[in-house]
Amino acid sequence: WTSNVWESQVPGLRAVGGLAERDAAYIANFFYFQPALNYGFVSPDRARPWQQAIDAPGPQAVRQEMRSVMKFWLDMGASGFRVDMAGSLVKNDLDGKETARLWREERAWLEGEYPEAVLVAEWSAPSLAMPAGFHADFYLPWGLPGAAALFRKAFAETGTSDPYGWSFFDRSGHGNIREFLDEYLRQYQATKDKGFISLVTGNHDITPRLSYGRDTDDLELVYLLLLTMPGLPFIYYGDEIGMRTVDGLLSKEGGYGRTAVRSPMQWNDSRNAGFSAAPADRLYLPIDPQPDRPTVAAQEADPDSLLNRVRRIIALRKAHFALQASGDFAPVYAVGGKCPFTYQRTKRDEGLLVAINPSDCAVEAPMPEGLVTKQPETLYGVDGALSQEDGRWALRLPGVTGGVYRIR
Repeated sequence: WTSNVWESQVPGLRAVGGLAERDAAYIANFFYFQPALNYGFVSPDRARPWQQAIDAPGPQAVRQEMRSVMKFWLDMGASGFRVDMAGSLVKNDLDGKETARLWREERAWLEGEYPEAVLVAEWSAPSLAMPAGFHADFYLPWGLPGAAALFRKAFAETGTSDPYGWSFFDRSGHGNIREFLDEYLRQYQATKDKGFISLVTGNHDITPRLSYGRDTDDLELVYLLLLTMPGLPFIYYGDEIGMRTVDGLLSKEGGYGRTAVRSPMQWNDSRNAGFSAAPADRLYLPIDPQPDRPTVAAQEADPDSLLNRVRRIIALRKAHFALQASGDFAPVYAVGGKCPFTYQRTKRDEGLLVAINPSDCAVEAPMPEGLVTKQPETLYGVDGALSQEDGRWALRLPGVTGGVYRIR
């Protein structure tokens, strides 16, 4: 809180006055209903006594109370926490050092009291989040433009988009995998063996949903990449069945355009798609009104549904250490403006090649000499995609296909 209600113009901060009986304005993170907790200030302004130092009693009490909240949920069986705006806690922390120190202290506490608990950041800066004590960090477009280049380059809502460009996962084949990969490799090399990058299908802030403009074959290829890359993949609820963006919804709690990706999960064809037995007008947000909306029940009954394809790729990941979080990763064929994208995953004595062609066209790519050391075995996808001519191996894929191959 500021010193009085008239002190509502504070450089670098958002202050809200006039909404409480207290003669003061409060600092908000974004909207008026999101007050910022007092984690203290780096170099407090002496002219503003309400700006307290990090080690002052107030900020220290906030930290202890937040630890009590964490303890409550961990004792209830929570596996850990995904931390929204993880890099924003300490104010005036321009280089992020004090916020990072705070999280390292929380990580040390967890290691001692709850060693199985995990901290996942929404920092969108893995090279900052891992040294700050997080086990993983979401790879999001507003901190990492390459994330938009994969799936949503044309949409301004991501904040780092190009409405005149193409995502890599676009049937035109005009997307540039290097826009993602060059940035990703820098983050990967900086964080390898320290934590995990989390590629995500989306979240409550990213519009439109992954399914926008894509069919089941397109989405299967997205999951083939997401679930065979290193790190910890995250699937936003409903993306595994291809839930759609529900445009035109009234904003709820600051959602605005993002409200379109927050509609309730669709379980079956019963009332409210099985989400709730309440009257429709009592739901937090409306269900997708389209009669052909995807549901879990319908897709479970269809062996070729997106849900069952995703489950098969998850099973593949679980069956091969090389495809899991800590398996080594190296690009094999990754040329800007061309398909396919191929990469190698290795762990122990197993070497796998992942190949993805999101374009409508058949494609071909040469394999480096010595990469394939045995007759390739198809583990998923197009069979016989790797062939040898004159002692050199090449990969050939039809349009909108991919595969995983054991090559050594």
